[in-house]
Amino acid sequence: MPTPRLFGGGSSTAGSGSAVQTPNHGKPRLQIIPDTRFIVFRGNEHQAGVARLTGRILLTSPESMNVRHLRITLEGKRQVKWHQTARADGYPEYSAPSEKMVFYTDTKSLLSACSSTLKLPAGVKEWHFEFELSGGMPESIEGLKDVYVIYSLRANLERSGYMSKDLSDVQHIRLVRTLGAEDLEATGSR
Repeated sequence: MPTPRLFGGGSSTAGSGSAVQTPNHGKPRLQIIPDTRFIVFRGNEHQAGVARLTGRILLTSPESMNVRHLRITLEGKRQVKWHQTARADGYPEYSAPSEKMVFYTDTKSLLSACSSTLKLPAGVKEWHFEFELSGGMPESIEGLKDVYVIYSLRANLERSGYMSKDLSDVQHIRLVRTLGAEDLEATGSR
């Protein structure tokens, strides 16, 4: 189980161009910070190798808190709406309204209490994560009315205690497929 890194004070732990802000002195905040939001596969599903999605989760807490679990999930969803023109006026009717499903789920537990709870001190804590993605995964499809394939990272910090709300964050990830090295040579482009 990875141990969190603790940072003191109220300074930002962000690198250049990161969306990390200085600690909020009112409420605790959980953030997913992927190293990149675009995963690129080179070649078709048979040529592309394994890609890695890495990043970190930051917890900014003005006071100590009791927690049970910290999990991060990579989830792939797809939707397909089927059309069938059956009416005389030419307007489409849906033979099946839509086929919506979660087709990929991978969950990592980054923090788990050995007993019922674990007490985290106040400050900024950081956990690193890594997912291995097969080259055969379908690429993201967005912007179409009737079809999509989307991926998202979801982090959930399960807190314990009376009136304690769980903390969560969601980040959108895109999987992109490009031509492989052999295909680029065949097109004559450099």
